[in-house]
This record gives sequence, structure tokens and C-alpha cells, in this order.
Amino acid sequence: MYINISVFDKYNLEPQDLYFLAGIKQVEKEVLEKLTGDVFNRLEAQSLLTSIKGKKGDNPAYNIRLSTKGKKLMADLSYEGAVDSETDIIADWLINIYKSKSGGIVKNKTETKKRIQWFKTATQIKGNKLAVLLQCFIQDTFNEQDGLTVKEFMEQNPRGVLSNMLDNVCWSPTSLYDRYKTLDKSPLWQYYEDNTEYINKIWESKNLE
Repeated sequence: MYINISVFDKYNLEPQDLYFLAGIKQVEKEVLEKLTGDVFNRLEAQSLLTSIKGKKGDNPAYNIRLSTKGKKLMADLSYEGAVDSETDIIADWLINIYKSKSGGIVKNKTETKKRIQWFKTATQIKGNKLAVLLQCFIQDTFNEQDGLTVKEFMEQNPRGVLSNMLDNVCWSPTSLYDRYKTLDKSPLWQYYEDNTEYINKIWESKNLE
């Protein structure tokens, strides 16, 4: 799960509180049973909790739910932010590249921008560092215009990637119902992790430390 740290810091909460907030939201009984008095008091003091009428004999903790404020906090914690002007510029640049690329696909410009914005927020890689990372990714992406087969290209380029659809560069969902963005499903992040030393050296050479 992606967490917007800047939002979390605005509340007088402890890291463990996030575990309980998520458990309460999902009504996980095992989590509710672990809810201690001090955690409950801290969350209740911020009006993040409410109670419902439960079954007779139930553990009182089972009847605790997130209040309207608590639900908003959880939504805000997972919100990557509105698309900014920097993302617009980067997205337009990428769209032009992929439109001119043999086999390049741009399906949804709006969604592409949202995914770039999410990637920036989740990784804190932005500005010129993100542009350089994307440039490296594109240079190491298979291109039919090079006259090589996929096999030949991958054999010649140890950093080689296959990426014809721009929409999926920053985040590639596994199905139509996959709505939760995570870095393990990000081709761009995987590329960075696989080639961290190489990318860091390029950033350093451009004074982008």
C-alpha cells in the first residue's frame, strides 16, 4: 500500500496506528482484538473512530469503525495528488516519443499522467532525475526500427526492456480490476532497481544527486 507521508505527519499519530486504522477499516477481528487502550484513546481523541451496535456478547472492539473523518484520512493517505505542470510536460514529451516509435501505443493520456504523478509521489524521483530515468528506460526499450529481433536485442542489451504501451510504463495493472498501484507492478521502478548503479552514475554525471 502506498502511504502519503506528508498527510500522515499532519496527525498526532504513531506508525503502529496505521496498522490499526487499516484493520478497523477492513473490520479485521484479529487486529481489533489487539487494539490497546492507549491506541484507542489516541485515535478517538482525533475523532477518527465511531461505534456501531453489535451482537450481544461480542467483544466491544468488534463494534469499532472508522468515523467519517477516519475514512477521509485513509483516503487522503493513499492519494498521490493532482497532476502538476511538471507531470504535464513530461507526459507530453513521452506521448510524442511513443507516437513516433514503431509499435508505440498511447491509449489514455489522462491515465498516463495520473500514473506518472503517482510514480513521482511514491518514489520521490521527480524533475530532471525522472526525465533522465525515463530517457534511459526508453533508450533500453526494444524498437522494431533498429532492425533486430526481440531475442537479438535482449541478448545485446543486458538492460533491455519491452515497453510498447506508454500507459503502462509507470504502473502496469495485472487486470481490469486492479486499482491499487504498487511499485512491484511498475516497469519503470523495476528497471531502476535492476540498474540502480548505472542510473545513479548517470544522475551524478549530470549533477542530479
